[in-house]
Amino acid sequence: SQKGWSKNFDPEKNCQDAGAVWSEGETAAAAVADGHGGEAYRLSEFGARFACGAAIENIKKVIFEKISNAITNSANQTIQINNKLSSELSNKLTSKLSNKLSNKLSSEEIIQLEKSIINSWNEAVKADGRGEARLYGTTLVAAGAGGGAWFGVQIGDGRLLTFSGGEFQSPMPDDGQCVFNFTTSLCADDALQNFRGYSSDVLPEAIFLLTDGVVNSFTGDEGVFELLRKFMASRDERELKEFLPVLSKKGSGDDVSIAGIIF
Repeated sequence: SQKGWSKNFDPEKNCQDAGAVWSEGETAAAAVADGHGGEAYRLSEFGARFACGAAIENIKKVIFEKISNAITNSANQTIQINNKLSSELSNKLTSKLSNKLSNKLSSEEIIQLEKSIINSWNEAVKADGRGEARLYGTTLVAAGAGGGAWFGVQIGDGRLLTFSGGEFQSPMPDDGQCVFNFTTSLCADDALQNFRGYSSDVLPEAIFLLTDGVVNSFTGDEGVFELLRKFMASRDERELKEFLPVLSKKGSGDDVSIAGIIF
């Protein structure tokens, strides 16, 4: 995350965006959030940080739970065929099966993840104790992947993009309420109803999460795609970090954040 160019003229204005990533072995999670800013949401920079933390924490729980279930299932399968396989081959089979999510997330599991993120975010806001939840208002885009499946959740504006076979896709359902400067928010009473989710057992080559400061810095999708293609070619995180303030200056003037998972 980088502070928007327009805020350079006011040293009291902080970056309202936040981002976080986590990986362990073949599992990973990423999140970006865009605090609403302004006096009405004067604690939103913290709200954005809490949102990313809540997303990573709960995505990790989902991944580990799914893998644990896969281990149990594969162990049961191994027991059933153990008499027909050597011990060495049986262990190899168990190891291979346990490294995969049992399947993609169901719609019920997606909803439960969204509930958990909301609860964790509200707990963090309450623990911070500097004001009501509305003051911490923020958007959130997050994704997780492990074994042979991946999933994403989103509330508010921003973008989730996948890359496969040389093409970018935008699998997350649109939110028709996010127009002009209006966005749905984690701080709203109806946050759960405004979450969107997606899951697939077909892994893309990469997943990217963008706040609207990045999206709005381009006149069309191709500019976004070109930026991400360059990053995939170089894998230079420092170069991307140094470019983001330039992008903000030439584009939206807003805070800008990019996070991703590349397989």
